[in-house]
Amino acid sequence: MSATHWFAYEASYRDDLAYIPMLLRYKLDLTGRSISLDGWQALASTARRELVDAPFERDADRAAFAERFDALAGDHAPASSIVPVDLAVWDGGAIPERLAARATECGVPLDLEHWQALAPFDRYALAKLGGGEKPSRNLAGVLEEIVKRER
Repeated sequence: MSATHWFAYEASYRDDLAYIPMLLRYKLDLTGRSISLDGWQALASTARRELVDAPFERDADRAAFAERFDALAGDHAPASSIVPVDLAVWDGGAIPERLAARATECGVPLDLEHWQALAPFDRYALAKLGGGEKPSRNLAGVLEEIVKRER
């Protein structure tokens, strides 16, 4: 996972990382880590950048990320552990029902073939933004970005 995974709505904080980008949320969820916004903002900007830019493709990268996160967050910010997210939830076998309905409402319907063609990070981001109790205000924009990129 490279650091090039940014959505348009994140542009205002891409440089200073004042907020937690989706890329970092993905890394945290997959390694069973969590940090509050206050905790994130308490980290030095160099530490935030290091975590966002850390490689994440291989199992060894993920283990190194988790270790580094624990060292940085443990020293500088309140962090907590969670159960790691199983990517099988977004394996492409089926579109989460809430997300499918919300995508249609946004005017960007997703069919199963398109959903299955998406990268795991894109499926994660869409499910995170549109699969919960309340959709994110950023869902429509991210849907359009991903669909335009993929089609």
